[in-house]
Amino acid sequence: MVRQTASLVFLEILGGLILLVLVAAGLLAFRLSSGPLDLSMFRDDLEKAMTEARDGRPVRLGDVQLEWSQQDRRLHISGTHLQMLDGKGNLSASADHANIVLSGSSLVLGKVEVLRLELSDGWINVDQETPTRWSIGGEPLPEIPAGKLPETPQEWLQRANEVLPPVLQALEDAEDQFSIEHLGFTNFEFRVRDPNQAPILDITDAKGQLSRVENGLLVALSGSGAGAGLPGGIAATLQSNRPESSLHAEFAVANWPLADLADRFGAPADAFAGLPADADVSIDLQRDSGVRQIVLHAKTGEGKLPYAGGIDVTDLDMTA
Repeated sequence: MVRQTASLVFLEILGGLILLVLVAAGLLAFRLSSGPLDLSMFRDDLEKAMTEARDGRPVRLGDVQLEWSQQDRRLHISGTHLQMLDGKGNLSASADHANIVLSGSSLVLGKVEVLRLELSDGWINVDQETPTRWSIGGEPLPEIPAGKLPETPQEWLQRANEVLPPVLQALEDAEDQFSIEHLGFTNFEFRVRDPNQAPILDITDAKGQLSRVENGLLVALSGSGAGAGLPGGIAATLQSNRPESSLHAEFAVANWPLADLADRFGAPADAFAGLPADADVSIDLQRDSGVRQIVLHAKTGEGKLPYAGGIDVTDLDMTA
């Protein structure tokens, strides 16, 4: 009898808690139907959580609100005027809007932990600090070994074997250190600058992500070149696989005048004037054995190739 009474009391308490949650959810839904709910009291906690995720480099937020998304029928924490500073305290990135997803289990323990962060409508600096060191949004990138631009296939292979292993190591380190599961951005501008802060080039309409995936980390970026001699489109993807100690990399350009492409590869540029091209390359790297495979695909539009006195082409598709 005592055991039965205890069970009834437990069920009554559980039922009361469920009813309380339903009432609270109903009141919250009613409140959100008239507009977002201000969460300014949690701004310091959110800034601290994102600063910790950036290894101490500060993050600032403007307004913070809880709102209901009609698109995916979920509650979202939205922020405005997010700013990221570099290690010297200089502004290195800014976004007009931020969508934040927190860890529910951490909230139960009284801790704010950011799991997902989606940024939109902003800009980010890509700074060359030395000939071999770069940073993006204040985050240091793997050091690029010094060397000249390759001109032969063998030199390109050697260069890939020098540059990509540090990239693989950096992705594995990031997988261990970053608590954020997904960082995405849309409608961004990448401002590439030299060591004197002078602009080198801009990439506009950029979108991309840094995400944890099965067995590794995925980094993706795409955008449009802004400036003379730049391709109409740029894309890059890096994906690590920790169990296999491997890296898959893809790089692509679209609507790039072949003369500019030839000039960067050490070929005569004048002979290709006026010929547009798309090109992409994929590379597979194994930590122990180096580059296993390189696949190059190029396609040109209408123009003239500098062979046999000039060959008119409407399109040319090549894979190597």
